[in-house]
Amino acid sequence: MSVESSSQQDQLYQELNDLLHALLSDEQIQFCIDHRVAGVLEMQRFRETLSQVRRFMGVIGLAGSSNSDSLRQTFLRTLFDFSELVKRNCRHRRIRAMTKPIVAELEVQWEQLSNAYDDKTKEHAVLTRLIADAQLLKKAWRHSSQVESVLASILASSSSLSNSAHGSQPHSYYVAAIDRRNYAQLGLHRKSLGSRQIVFECARVTRQEQISAIVDICNRFQTIFMQNAQHNLVGIQSQLDLARPSQLARQLKQLYDRVFYQPGDNVDGEKAEEESEEEWWARQQQQQKRRQRALSYQGTVATARKTTTPFRLTLPMTTPSFVWYPRDQGDGEDDFPITALPAPSFVPAPWQWADLIRSRTPYHALFFGLIRKRKSPLYRGWARGRRRQQQQQQQQRSSSRIISTQRPSMTAGSGTEGETSESRIEEAEDLGGEQSHQLSDTIPNDTILACEQGEFATVSVEELSKHFSRVGHQFYEDVANNAKLGYRQDSRIIEGIGQDLIEIYTSLQLETLRLDLNRLMALGQEIANLQQQQQQQQQQQQIEQGDRIGYAQSASAAVISTHEGDPRPSVASM
Repeated sequence: MSVESSSQQDQLYQELNDLLHALLSDEQIQFCIDHRVAGVLEMQRFRETLSQVRRFMGVIGLAGSSNSDSLRQTFLRTLFDFSELVKRNCRHRRIRAMTKPIVAELEVQWEQLSNAYDDKTKEHAVLTRLIADAQLLKKAWRHSSQVESVLASILASSSSLSNSAHGSQPHSYYVAAIDRRNYAQLGLHRKSLGSRQIVFECARVTRQEQISAIVDICNRFQTIFMQNAQHNLVGIQSQLDLARPSQLARQLKQLYDRVFYQPGDNVDGEKAEEESEEEWWARQQQQQKRRQRALSYQGTVATARKTTTPFRLTLPMTTPSFVWYPRDQGDGEDDFPITALPAPSFVPAPWQWADLIRSRTPYHALFFGLIRKRKSPLYRGWARGRRRQQQQQQQQRSSSRIISTQRPSMTAGSGTEGETSESRIEEAEDLGGEQSHQLSDTIPNDTILACEQGEFATVSVEELSKHFSRVGHQFYEDVANNAKLGYRQDSRIIEGIGQDLIEIYTSLQLETLRLDLNRLMALGQEIANLQQQQQQQQQQQQIEQGDRIGYAQSASAAVISTHEGDPRPSVASM
């Protein structure tokens, strides 16, 4: 045996022992059992047989004698049976046939995608906590205590701005803290003690001006609200973008197509040999159903689909069954991004104004407010005179606006018209109901209606705060529902990616096992062929050596016989 052939045989034996060590390990045996390559008893039989072959292989070899030939046949037959079981499993999973370099390349890609999947799951966990915070924020908007403090700050700043803008002119409303001394004067109930009220004088401020003042407060509160809400929305949308697995799913789809045959592809040149086309498609449908059940999140997916809008998602949403490769959205943008949600309107609806702005009539409170006594005639006369004066001022302002829109030639008669309107108001007050129709033509109808209903109009700061709280709560409920919708869709995709990564890893391991079994059979045959060659070389050497020995023996015998045929010399000659 030459040194080169001996070294080659040692290398082959070393590779074979390494492969057998990995094949007979506890992890590999359990892997085959778990993925139904073979049963427990079959794997035990394979393991015992191959362990015995491995033990006697180094002693008697795989060729050269009847025992070696029997050992080699047992080894190859066991590996072939095991390989057939693995091939059947690979064919059932529709795994493509690959080579070792391709498997190694796919394993590197799988490792990269697995790391990216771990990063996505971490980002998804952060998104879970962020949505939980949004839920807490939605619950916090149910309480109006903090909203009331913000509203009080807006009212204080509005009062200061109004004073600074109008100089010595009073602003359109007052913010009054209700106590025992003023609740009856403002026509409020005793239960309003300790509250804050926005107070309007009906004779000086029309109903439309009252509504405009409240609308201005609502708009200022909306500005503050959206500044904070935009920060929250940007944070949620940014985390949704970080946790979105669309790009990872597309990369995994490419790897998936390289590992598995698609339904239209052929398996080893033909569809499953042992089944018809109908049986093959029926099995594919069953696998797809099992796959959908495995990838579905907790609970069954309802079959009914509801048409929803991107803003108001108060009803529970149901999404279709998970399609593991998401639809192509170009850059992966959301259909309904949270940042595109419209800003809520804090302005009350038309039907809410009657409950929000209340007309009040002052009274005398007797017996701790249990009995209400109307004001005395003297007070009513004073109130009527004050109301007359305020109406005159209102009329002057309205008439000046009308005159300012007319031609310059009409300006000279403005004083006469003012005097006429004042005299008309005084006559209407003196003559009573006969001249009231003339007042109705001059004074706005809403002012007269407000004066007939009460002297003051109040808006409860607490009620306005509750209205703001309801609108804010509704907005963050929409935000939470929109975020949960995208969160659930991404959760299903991430869960499906995890399942696919496991399936791809299992398939690569099965393909590696199939290649290792083929390599083991090839190594066994190569070692046997090498041993046979070595034996043949040894036999040839022995034959050549025997021939040389025989030739030497025959040559020596011929020499001896020649010497024996020669005559012996005589003594005389010597």
